[in-house]
Amino acid sequence: MTATRETIWLEHPFKWEYLRKILYHSISRRTFRKGQHLRGIANFYKLVGYRLRASGDGFYYYDIYYLKTTDRDCPNEHPNYAHGKRMPAEAVLPPDFESHPRLVCLADVQPEEILRGEA
Repeated sequence: MTATRETIWLEHPFKWEYLRKILYHSISRRTFRKGQHLRGIANFYKLVGYRLRASGDGFYYYDIYYLKTTDRDCPNEHPNYAHGKRMPAEAVLPPDFESHPRLVCLADVQPEEILRGEA
């Protein structure tokens, strides 16, 4: 198995009160894109970030951070998830991401910064 790599944020994670996190596996190493839909997730709304956790046995394992349409501040917000209410079981809080020494969001980075190695 390979070592854990840093999280790639397609959108800034602090825009939401919480994000959902799941373990996702694929038979190929892939790069996820902003706006990409993930198969197998009901009511999928938005992919926010991902991290390659490990690989082995012909699979690549990713931590996926995403939102469903029923989450807070999403199109079909469910009353149970309204502000000050409960959160889904797979929810993680964005303040937990502050422990990462370097938070880079691709939406905040200009292409020339990536080419210069500044991102």
